[in-house]
Amino acid sequence: MGLLARFREIGFTQGFNYYLGFVSFIFCVAPKWVSPCVLGLLIFVVIGYIKRELIFKISTPALFMILLYLTYVIGVLFTNHPDIAGKYLEYKLSLILFPLLLSFRFRQSMSLIPSVVGLILGVTTASFMGLYHSYWLYQSVGDFNNSFGSVRFSYIHHPSYFSVFHTIAIVGFWFGVSKKWKGFHWAIGILFTLFSLIMQFFCFSLAGMLFLFLLGLVVYLVLSYRYFKKWLFYLSLIAIPVVPFVLYKSNIHIRIEVDGAFAVVDQFTNNPVEFIRQKKNTAVGSEIRVIMWIVAYQEMKAHPFGVGTGNVDDYLSKRLVEYDQKEIASHLYNPHNQFLQTGLEIGLLGLGILVLMITSTFRFAMKNKNWILLILIASLVFNSLFESMLQRQSGIVFYSFWICLLIVYSNTKAFVDQKNSN
Repeated sequence: MGLLARFREIGFTQGFNYYLGFVSFIFCVAPKWVSPCVLGLLIFVVIGYIKRELIFKISTPALFMILLYLTYVIGVLFTNHPDIAGKYLEYKLSLILFPLLLSFRFRQSMSLIPSVVGLILGVTTASFMGLYHSYWLYQSVGDFNNSFGSVRFSYIHHPSYFSVFHTIAIVGFWFGVSKKWKGFHWAIGILFTLFSLIMQFFCFSLAGMLFLFLLGLVVYLVLSYRYFKKWLFYLSLIAIPVVPFVLYKSNIHIRIEVDGAFAVVDQFTNNPVEFIRQKKNTAVGSEIRVIMWIVAYQEMKAHPFGVGTGNVDDYLSKRLVEYDQKEIASHLYNPHNQFLQTGLEIGLLGLGILVLMITSTFRFAMKNKNWILLILIASLVFNSLFESMLQRQSGIVFYSFWICLLIVYSNTKAFVDQKNSN
């Protein structure tokens, strides 16, 4: 009764806000608990709708998410692996659950603070869990670089995804500073940003680091142009290349990734098909990624209507064997590109829906001046060039939850009033 009394005291809207923050936190530290959290979200929505605290109004991006899920359902009709296709539909349920549940919007003003705090606490806690895991691994093997890095450090989520979580957490904190949220002080923001940058360094995600660098560059240029003297702004343009050079020289893993990437680009541009044949049983790192891009693109051209949900591995493996890449085929790698993944699996129609979902979200973010949402969708586009970001549950849940949540926030009276006053 004490908990129920407390809930009645804070009110439905504030209680719902706190619960969204709890979901944000739990997903970072214990993603397997997402399903019961969604059930709790459903209960909140039902109660809120009965109490007339919520109204249903679906957004265009949410509609495209639902349509994207439905194309995967249609793709099941052509699958050769009902078990795999069933798992895919289970993993991708967030594409239909969050767009529906978070289309029930607050009649009162919604607070984004609990959700941002939940994300910040979530990535921080998951980072300390990763450090603890890496420390005990280091005690066993005595190799720092192979203990504090990549999947050894980010063992809860794939490093590329965890890097995105940290980036959005940084953006969320500084958004709170700009809005003068209680507890969001600039000094704490600097400390958290430095901590988060170090944690992303341990992720060894080249795509994550590149996006963070580009984001930091854009923010710096905008702020320096507004507030610095012009000569200092242009001097900083000259100094900018020093940053990636320092990062390049700072860690052997980054140097290996960068050197390998440039070497692969050089070999690939000369002769793509011959590039695949020359890498028989020797392809590593970025070379494997480029090979998967080539064969995925070729298969997508051959099957413009898609190969069916759950069938991607079959078609990619067959194409790889034709190029005598049996070793890579045995690992069943995905295309490492969400656009190729979607186009190959559910055809150009599915790819078109994905692009429309992204562009409609981008337009919504620009129209409503929601910079968190804009950076979030930019991270999805950028990282999807190098990873199948909506193929793992970590990516599907994170992006569908936060895109829908930020759209709801943009439509609340408090945000609209604040946007119009700026």
